Amino acid sequence: MRKIYFTAFNASPLAISLPIFWAGMKRYYELNGQYANEWEWIPPIIDYNGWTVDQICQEAIECNADVYAFSSYLWNWNLIKEVTKRIKQALPNSIIILGGPHQGTTYTDPMFWFKKNPQFDATCRPTEYGELFITDMLDALATDNLDWSKVRSSYHRKGQGPAADKKAFNFPSDVFSSNLDVLLEFAQYAVQHHRQLNLWYETTRGCPYGCTYCEWGGGTNSKVIAKPIEIIQDDLMYLPMLKINSFYLCDANFGILSRDAELAKLFGSFKGIGIEHFHIMGLAKTSTNKRRAVLEPLFKSQILKHYSMSVQSTNPVVLEIIDRKDISIDENIKLGKYFIDNYNANVNVELILGMPGSTLEDYYKDITYFYTDFSVVKYFITVLPDSPYADPEYINKWKIKLTPVGLETEVIDDTYYAAYDKALVTEPFTFLSVATHSFNEEDWKEIAFMSDMELLLINRHLLKPFTDYLIKNKGLDAGHVLKKVFMAISKVNKFYQPIDQYLTAVVNGKYANDDFKQLNNEHAISAYYRLWVENQEAIFVSLKNTFRDQLDEQGIDCLTYTANSTLRTDTDIAWTSYWNWVDWEEHERRGSEPANTLIHLKTTAKPFIPSLEIDRADSTVVVTDNTSVSIKLPKFSLYVTNSTINRKFGN
Repeated sequence: MRKIYFTAFNASPLAISLPIFWAGMKRYYELNGQYANEWEWIPPIIDYNGWTVDQICQEAIECNADVYAFSSYLWNWNLIKEVTKRIKQALPNSIIILGGPHQGTTYTDPMFWFKKNPQFDATCRPTEYGELFITDMLDALATDNLDWSKVRSSYHRKGQGPAADKKAFNFPSDVFSSNLDVLLEFAQYAVQHHRQLNLWYETTRGCPYGCTYCEWGGGTNSKVIAKPIEIIQDDLMYLPMLKINSFYLCDANFGILSRDAELAKLFGSFKGIGIEHFHIMGLAKTSTNKRRAVLEPLFKSQILKHYSMSVQSTNPVVLEIIDRKDISIDENIKLGKYFIDNYNANVNVELILGMPGSTLEDYYKDITYFYTDFSVVKYFITVLPDSPYADPEYINKWKIKLTPVGLETEVIDDTYYAAYDKALVTEPFTFLSVATHSFNEEDWKEIAFMSDMELLLINRHLLKPFTDYLIKNKGLDAGHVLKKVFMAISKVNKFYQPIDQYLTAVVNGKYANDDFKQLNNEHAISAYYRLWVENQEAIFVSLKNTFRDQLDEQGIDCLTYTANSTLRTDTDIAWTSYWNWVDWEEHERRGSEPANTLIHLKTTAKPFIPSLEIDRADSTVVVTDNTSVSIKLPKFSLYVTNSTINRKFGN
C-alpha cells in the first residue's frame, strides 16, 4: 500500500487544532478517487510544540511516504522549505507537493520558481481546491502514469494543468465519522495536556469579491458554494464527544446565504455543549440586514461575545483602489452600537495601514472616527505573494515601495512554535508597503510608530487620563490630540532618535532576514516603553509646552497626575492633586467635571520589567489617614494594536 503524508505544521503552546483539513481531504479522495484502497493516509502529528526542526524532519523522513503534501501559509513557509529539502535529500524518489495560499507561484515562471525550489514536484495553485488536485495526482500515481499537465489546478515545471470547475465541487460527507479514531486521539490529548481544542470549520467555499490584499477573495473571486445542511448537521453532532473548546467559522462571507440565519441559531446552541469561544472569520459584506440576522442569534445565546467590523479604511479612494466592497461606514457604526447597547458586545474596528490611496491625515482621521465608541485593531498590510496586491502591474501602477521583513521570532531554545526561525531564513519572509503614490516613507514611519505607541498610550493608560481629558472634557478632536502628542514626544531626542533610526532601518530593508519588531534585541513596543520611562520627565515637559494653548490650571493638574502616576524606576514620590482624577478615572466619569478636591498620592519606584502587562498606575496609591488604596484602572475597551503584537503577547 502506498502512503501519503499530509500536514500544515500546526503548533501552539496553548491549543491543539483538530486535523479537519487532513480529514476532509482524505474523505474526499475516499469518495471520489479510483484507488482509495491503495493509499494509506498517515495521521498528522498531534502536537509539534517543543519539537526541534531536526526532530520534525526526522519524523517526516521516518514515515517513508510515497507522497509528502504540505499546506503553506506565512507562519510555516520557511519551515516547509527546510523540511522538504531534507526529505528530498533522504528520499529522492518521493513526490513532494505544496498547497495553500503562500507560494509565490502566481506571478512567476515555473522554470524560475522550480529552479529556486527544486525539492517540489508540483504545487496546487494557491486559489484552487486541493481536493481536486490530490484526487487526480493520487489516481495517476496508483497506475504509475503521472502527467502533471493532466492534473487539475497543478503548477509544474512545464507549466500548468487544466483549470478545475469549482462550481462542480461537492463537499464530502461523513468527514467526522470516517476519521473519528484520529479525531478522538486529538481530543483526548488536549484534555490530558490541559490544552484548548480548536475546530476550524467551513459551511461555504469561495468569495465573490476581489479585495486586492487578499488571496482568499482576491484570488478566488468566485461563486460561493454551500455545504449541504445535512452534512453540517452530521458533522456538528460529534462536537460534544470531541470536547471542542473553540469553534472558528472559516466562511469568507457568513450571512451571504439566506440559510445562514438558521445556521446561526444552530451555532447558538453550542453554549450548551461546552464550547467556550465562537469566532466568525468573515461576514457578509453587502447587507446590514444579513449581517444582523446571523449575529443576533449568536449574541442572544451568549456564544458570541466579540464582533469585528472589517472596515479596512474610511477613505473611499482607498476602498476603490483595493476593490473593497462592504456596507457603509455609517451602517457599520450603527450596527456595532446596536450590539453594544443590546448585548454588551465587545466590538472592534479592523483597519489596514499602508494601502495605496491612504494618507497620514487618514490615520489621524480614523482615530477621531472611532475613538469614542469602539476598539480599533490596526494591521500593517503584509503583501501575500499570490494576492492581486502582489501583481507587478498593480505595484507599478500605484507606485508601491515594498520593504522585505521577517515577522516576530517564535522559535525558542531551538524549538519550533509557528512563525519564524532566523537560522532557516534565506530570503525575505514577507513585504510591507512603506510608500505609495499617496504617502511617503516618513509618513509610514510616523504611522507605524504611533500605531504601536497607541497600545501603550491608550491601552496601558500611559497617557490616557490626559488624552481623555482633552478629548472628552475639552471637546478636542481625537486625531488632532494624538498628532500633537506625536509632535511633542518626537522632539525628545533621547526618546525618539533610537526609534527613528530603527524605523529607518526597517524602511531601508535592513530587517529583510530578521524579526522587524525587534529594537536592540528587545520587542519594539517593550523598547518604546523602556525609552519612555527613562525619558519621561523630558517627555512631559514637551507635552506641557506643546499643549500650552489648551491647558488651564485644571488641565495642568491632569497632566501632572498622569506623569506622576507613571512607572518610576528612580525614587519614590509623593504629591497632591487639586482635582480628584482618581475617582474621575476609576469610575469612567471622563467627560463630566472631576471633583475639585485635594487628594494625596504616592508612587513607589520599582525596576522596569519588559512587559505589556504593566498599567501606568500600578505602583501609585491614594494616601488617606495613614492608609493607602491602589488606583483601580477600568478595563479599557479600546484595543489598539496590530497583528504582530497581538500574536506576540497573546492579547
